[in-house]
Amino acid sequence: MSDVNCYRITSAGKAVAAWEHCNERTRHIVDLLELLQSSGHGVAETQLRQFMPHGPLSRAIESLLALGLIESRPGPHP
Repeated sequence: MSDVNCYRITSAGKAVAAWEHCNERTRHIVDLLELLQSSGHGVAETQLRQFMPHGPLSRAIESLLALGLIESRPGPHP
């Protein structure tokens, strides 16, 4: 059994989600921010894969973590 990461939006991420306009270059990032904003307590990466392709999801998570717009915390073990 492996650890699962859960992600949730930060207050900075909420501000960006409210300000950002959706365009083709940022569509996956905005989609991810909106999903996390609606979740409240966080969403497991395995759940996020239901909404986004793996490649764009991984890149979006990496970018948003680096910018401090989302945070990661350990989730339950599957």
